[in-house]
Amino acid sequence: MFFRHYRGILLSALMLIAAILADGAVAAETPTAQYLLFQIFLGGPDPRNGAYHRGTSKDDMLRIARQITELVRPAAANRERMLGFAIGPIAMDQGEDGARAAIRDAFDVALTTGMAVALHLDDYMFWGQARWPDGRLLGTAQGTAEWKD
Repeated sequence: MFFRHYRGILLSALMLIAAILADGAVAAETPTAQYLLFQIFLGGPDPRNGAYHRGTSKDDMLRIARQITELVRPAAANRERMLGFAIGPIAMDQGEDGARAAIRDAFDVALTTGMAVALHLDDYMFWGQARWPDGRLLGTAQGTAEWKD
């Protein structure tokens, strides 16, 4: 008799507990991080020949990244929102050593500031000085076809 009388209450309580546990499982999911990135330009084309040249030093990148953190602080208020910077363009005109140095500098600045970093790799504009491992210009090698417009 006791069980029949409270059966409805017991079933309702079990359903409520199941709903709370299920809702808790959804709420416990890790939110997706959001990134707010600011582009830091490393350089641009030389007006005389169009070849890319790097004009931003590692110290310049660090100074700009610190200015960004001083002006925009979403990461301090919300751990799911990351402040960061993108560097580039990293261009083939820089050569392998120049590209490696730009990437290394970007990660050094990111580690120093605690910011996220993205790499802006140029896929076309600054390839005028891109070279094969033997030193030949990529654009002058036989079989290389390139066009514009």
